[in-house]
Amino acid sequence: MQGRLLIILSAVAIALATASFGFATETANSTISLIGPIARLAEQPPDEKQSLETARKRLSSSLETLEQLLARSKGDTATRWSKWLDLPAIHEQLAAEQPNLTALKSIEARLYQNCEGLELPAFVAVRRDLVGFRIASEYAADQSPQELYRQRVTELAECFRRMAEHPTYADGHQAGLVLGWVEALDQNGASLASDVRKQLCHINATAQASARLANVLFQRSVSERNYIAETVLGSYMRGVAITQGQLALGMAPSDDHGTLEILLRGQVSYPANVADRRRISVYSSGYTTIDAKKNILVDDQGLRLARAAAQAATSVNIQDIEAPRVLERISWRRASRMTPEAEAMTSRRAESQAASSLDQQADASLGKINNTFCQKIRAPLIRFNALPEDIHVWTDPTHLHLSWCQHSEFQLAVTGPAPALLSGYDIGGCVHESMINNLAEPTLGGKSLEDETWLEMMHLILGAPPRALWVHDRAERWSVTFEKELPVVTRFDADRVAIKLHLAGVTRGGRRIEKPAEIEVSFIPKISKEGPVLVRDGELVVRVQNSAEQESDSFRDFLMRKFGAIFPPEIYFYGLTPPAGGALGKLQLLKPVEFRSEGGWLTLAYQLEGSLNPATLPIARSDVPPTGVR
Repeated sequence: MQGRLLIILSAVAIALATASFGFATETANSTISLIGPIARLAEQPPDEKQSLETARKRLSSSLETLEQLLARSKGDTATRWSKWLDLPAIHEQLAAEQPNLTALKSIEARLYQNCEGLELPAFVAVRRDLVGFRIASEYAADQSPQELYRQRVTELAECFRRMAEHPTYADGHQAGLVLGWVEALDQNGASLASDVRKQLCHINATAQASARLANVLFQRSVSERNYIAETVLGSYMRGVAITQGQLALGMAPSDDHGTLEILLRGQVSYPANVADRRRISVYSSGYTTIDAKKNILVDDQGLRLARAAAQAATSVNIQDIEAPRVLERISWRRASRMTPEAEAMTSRRAESQAASSLDQQADASLGKINNTFCQKIRAPLIRFNALPEDIHVWTDPTHLHLSWCQHSEFQLAVTGPAPALLSGYDIGGCVHESMINNLAEPTLGGKSLEDETWLEMMHLILGAPPRALWVHDRAERWSVTFEKELPVVTRFDADRVAIKLHLAGVTRGGRRIEKPAEIEVSFIPKISKEGPVLVRDGELVVRVQNSAEQESDSFRDFLMRKFGAIFPPEIYFYGLTPPAGGALGKLQLLKPVEFRSEGGWLTLAYQLEGSLNPATLPIARSDVPPTGVR
């Protein structure tokens, strides 16, 4: 599962990816205003013993909560978790006057693995407090802790000063690391970190999908023919019920969460029913109109499905009555009096059946989608500490909207205002470079991707596996390991998508090569007849550090060959083309109308074919001259 998640996340980073921030004047002013409070923080370094003791108590408390949770588990679950996480070692370090930093880092690494269960709040709390305890231990173990604190805080102030004048992602990244460090040491640092994030951590990704598109995918006709054979009001009724209706998807305005509505509108006709009771037969026809609705609430937790509700109205028309002559007149009068009751009973039964059917069908299909989101996406992101800090979902009458702020406690998300998506776009999104960079660090940082993963990833994107990446018996096996910090740095500006990968080393044929290397490339986003395409701007650049010239050339040639296939001259996303037929095949009706990068943002948007209005579309950007790799 971890390999599959890395494939998807890597594909997103490489397909969308690009080191500066798009600062607005307001953001620059906010950055300047924080320099004073940061400088004052340096005047009051925290006491190292107090910091360590406070962190010790926090970790001890969260560890106790986790062990209580494990004690309630069945079988040998508690024993296996205790052994795998080495909980006795954590207790040993908690009791030590000077904790072993190497041991703490080893345990900490296990809590960031993609292992089922680590997304539970008790594990997340231990992970967070273990990091704080390790930082406090490093601080207390330093020869001059308070001088170290002043240096780090001064470094933070300098980063903000440079960011206000000329923002770069490197300064923002370093500021995030120092901010997380001072936050862990005392309440003053935590208060400052909270203030900084409120002012400098902004939305760095937005998306929208229209009700029109949802209906193209979801809308369908309902047609059924059922035989009736049941007892109603003491009479045995037989006949045929013909149901015809339409399923549609609507959106209800909501600011707190997205609200979708599955709507069923239809009619059940009864063209020729017969009700028999003793020697009397009543021939009738009728129809029932049905209006059913099921609400779906969408938020950062996934989908919540409300119970369906339905309203029905029935009209019955008596055509004839067969009865002995002496009873015929009485039978007509009695049937007329019972008609309203029969109509009401039929309506209530239709409401119950419509609501139950809507619940069963929607819960079966949407329940699977929700489980996939929660188990395959949300839970792994929590384990990697990569779940966006703030996710907001809302709806208006025409669109479902989504925005989020991607950063961790050691990152910032400093952005300019997101480009506006036109209301006519049926699906679209804007991604800031900080979102890609912040997501890549916890998911790819320090991790190795093997040759099969690269092959599968590019097969997914391109639709065909590049020959240079083929994995077979005659080819040497290989993998690359990303740097722990800044594994991917992207830049979206001037209609360029620039990507830089930082590698810590490579494995070739079982031999480990510890050589830092950089892979840099730039693309021009365009819209072609086949859809969005990334056209390489200039040549792929590979830089190898700390190596002899001849050895370096061989290593560089290897990386050029492999990453030349990963970043080919043109990237058409044939592998992501919707399949023909079925509901997903209708996605082929979507036509790209905007694909551009500017001011730190990459925008991609589609409209349904036939709904395109040239007057509302942005100016094409395909004639921008190349400027080389930046």
